Amino acid sequence: MIKQYNDLFRLAPRHSFYADGKARDLVLAPAPATLRLMERYDLRWGQDENGYVLVYGRESSNPPRLSWLGEPLALRFFLRSKHPYFLNITDVPFYQPGKQILYFDNLRAAAAAQPFALSSSAITGGADLLPVYPSGFEFEPSGGNILSLRDARNRVLAAAAEVESAAAGAEQTNAAPDTFMPPERHEPVWAPLPNTAVQGRFRINLSGLPPGKYGLETAPDQVSWFFFGGQEIRPADLGVADVYIGTASASMVPPPLAAGGLAAPPRQFQIAFEARTTRWRYFLINRNRLAFDQIEVNDGKTALGFQAMESRPLPGGTETAIPLLSDAAFPLRERPEWRYKLKLSKNNGNGAASGIPVTLDLPSPDWRRITPEGRGAEQQVYSDMYIYL
Repeated sequence: MIKQYNDLFRLAPRHSFYADGKARDLVLAPAPATLRLMERYDLRWGQDENGYVLVYGRESSNPPRLSWLGEPLALRFFLRSKHPYFLNITDVPFYQPGKQILYFDNLRAAAAAQPFALSSSAITGGADLLPVYPSGFEFEPSGGNILSLRDARNRVLAAAAEVESAAAGAEQTNAAPDTFMPPERHEPVWAPLPNTAVQGRFRINLSGLPPGKYGLETAPDQVSWFFFGGQEIRPADLGVADVYIGTASASMVPPPLAAGGLAAPPRQFQIAFEARTTRWRYFLINRNRLAFDQIEVNDGKTALGFQAMESRPLPGGTETAIPLLSDAAFPLRERPEWRYKLKLSKNNGNGAASGIPVTLDLPSPDWRRITPEGRGAEQQVYSDMYIYL
């Protein structure tokens, strides 16, 4: 009996911080439940120079095990980084791994796009930034009530009427065919907190549910999404990628055919991050008391957009510095793409420089040291560099 392995889908991490665009420091590790599914369906997860690939086994006399698939199958991969400064170099909000997580899936990707982007929200990288919750937590809905609990496919797992019936001890019934309740539940998914000073605050109980993305519907078309981590999420987990195999939507990976015909070409996915951009801020510290009143940053030929700010004391208060701030923000790079010079000169009173101008090579930013200032939409991130004259 001859067995061969065929590609089912490929997943390529990309990052513009690297010169070749390949995010070689990013690791995609299968979750424990995914490893068990891979064993059941004869799947293998591997890596080559272009990223990761999932292959399925096919024997000459038997159909692939995945061809028996009925309900869509979700394979989960944890996104980790070998780069210790991933959050510095990546254009994502500053967040706390373990308490928040970047979530990717292929449920919302445009069906016509190749390669598919995992997810399609506004956050760079195509991910949702979700809070990570334990099986039990407190929740205060903005609308004062909870209408339903939904899964990542937006299916209703529990509705308000069912929860009220469960709380009263009545038998649960599912009125809609797309409504699902976890098996053998004996207590409601949510209940108002008793004797609380905050009205409209609920205790959420997710025991019995598998880890994954869930949402609490608080008003029509208003869902607060979160990730129930169970025991799976570790501080090293920066993100989660759920890849769905099935035929329920065009963005899912189609399973291989049972027999005859041509299998669909392997689906190509990407997780693409952009490098974080920072405004460059040089601090000129004039220890040798050089005489100058004209400051220019140039690329060796052309003056660039840097503005000299008012002198200000450095931390510690023993010295002052003149900040030079770039008008634009520059993306961080593994190998700096820009080399600039500083030109200092003194005006003789007639509009011309007196003496010989001082020209210095300026350093490029160190991506290990960035300075965020402000919050939310007002936040600016700076690369600070100190120049001693």
